[in-house]
Amino acid sequence: MCGRFGLFASRDDVETRYGVQVPLSVWDGVPRYNIAPSQPVLGVVAGPEAATLRWGLIPAATPPGLRPGRVAPARGREWINARVETVATKQAFRTAFATRRCLVPASGYYEWEGAEAPPGPDEPFQLTPPSARRPHWHGRRGEPLFSMAGIVASWEPEPGVESIESVAIVTTDAVPGVASVHPRMPLVLPRARESEWLERAPTPDQLVALVGEAAQLSWVSRVVGDAVNSPRNEGASLINPR
Repeated sequence: MCGRFGLFASRDDVETRYGVQVPLSVWDGVPRYNIAPSQPVLGVVAGPEAATLRWGLIPAATPPGLRPGRVAPARGREWINARVETVATKQAFRTAFATRRCLVPASGYYEWEGAEAPPGPDEPFQLTPPSARRPHWHGRRGEPLFSMAGIVASWEPEPGVESIESVAIVTTDAVPGVASVHPRMPLVLPRARESEWLERAPTPDQLVALVGEAAQLSWVSRVVGDAVNSPRNEGASLINPR
């Protein structure tokens, strides 16, 4: 799964990398080393265009109504991840996959290693991981900025209220070296496949081929300190080796 990541590339680097303009209203350019679910994230949608998305997909068919004191649906659930194996068929994901895919720029992501079994695909995400688990930072070898595959949904919390644009990060089986920490990882798109992902939904065969290409990408990993366990903590020190 992917439950925390960082984005600390410069605004110029992001705009050059994706060929988009990033208004301050979309992303202020402040480096973020501990992006957590329910927080706003930078996305690149078809166009391409930069967009602000809330991390935690709220399917468009979710009944209206907010939880008291929270920007979250009163009924239904939010999904931070969507498994690539079921993203085209699962009811919660299939419309978003068919109509609105995106890129989620990242500098790296975190995963936690521990003795206990990782949460299953339908278990609730724990915002603060158990302290017994060791956090690891994973980054692309030689690529300071990469794209995680995402799907986007628009949900209207109340009639006449501005819609919430939300995103789930697509996950796949982890590659060797990463799998020793956790069996799942984000589906990271090869640069040559990014525009295709935005323009049209892959067929089942194309999805299989895309996963195969993603599995060839190289990664570097290191153990980091426990400060990243709390989403309240921020700063470059979070990715320092432990």
